[in-house]
Amino acid sequence: MKKFLFILNLFFVTVSISLFIVENKDQAGVHAVSQSIAKEEDLTSTGAEVVSIGYANIEIKKTEDELKDLYPQLNISGDLKDGRMDLIKALLLDLPADKLQNLYNLKITQIKGTNRGLGGANMVIINDYELSDEEFISVLVHELGHAVDLGGIQGSPVSKKSAFNDGPNPIYTNDLSLLYYAYSWDDTSKQNNTAEHLDFVSGYAMTDPFEDFAESFTYYYLHNYDFKVLAQNNAKLALKYSYIRDYVFDGKELQTGVGESNPNKRVWDITKLAIAI
Repeated sequence: MKKFLFILNLFFVTVSISLFIVENKDQAGVHAVSQSIAKEEDLTSTGAEVVSIGYANIEIKKTEDELKDLYPQLNISGDLKDGRMDLIKALLLDLPADKLQNLYNLKITQIKGTNRGLGGANMVIINDYELSDEEFISVLVHELGHAVDLGGIQGSPVSKKSAFNDGPNPIYTNDLSLLYYAYSWDDTSKQNNTAEHLDFVSGYAMTDPFEDFAESFTYYYLHNYDFKVLAQNNAKLALKYSYIRDYVFDGKELQTGVGESNPNKRVWDITKLAIAI
């Protein structure tokens, strides 16, 4: 949640564990990835279950100095397993760095029984307890999507307050994220009267506009071909796909996914989809 994350920064080290047990995003100042698919509802009409495999095409080829040049203010810390820094580095070098310049802290923890990830404008925390490489990547991309939305694409108080707010902080009318939110949302918690469940890439995306953005960001990056299939069959998803392409990835389309998504079915959580790395 924009600007609200400075509260977290004040006690980043001493209470990072407690952040993972906070369920209310407005209190925590961050957005959490769904812990499991236990909440999954019947969000489908007909068709077989979706099987989507994304190909991240990640190559470790740039130096730590290049990473520092791209993210001079970013601090990466915590309990990192072997190989995790390579995965983090690869993602940060591949994603649009200009949209992540307000990300100051990326912390990795290993805590049993808590949320897999938390993210906001300035901070991302990944709970890497028993995550596979594939799930670690997907959760990290989702949380970085929040950082892009809430920190990389921002408005300012020179304009008026919008109907959307990130916790106690307003989102201003010159914030370009509002263009995305307006496809399905009237305000922070209310979908507009034209929204239907197939207008979202996942069930979790229906939670609020911020999760809608982060799930679409993740789907675009890790399952681009599959997102295209859904966009070809749904006008709202075509708008969301175009927004992520043009406003986040500067027109770049990716060669990820297999293009076999069922247009009449949605999974609950994009980060649970299989990827190949």
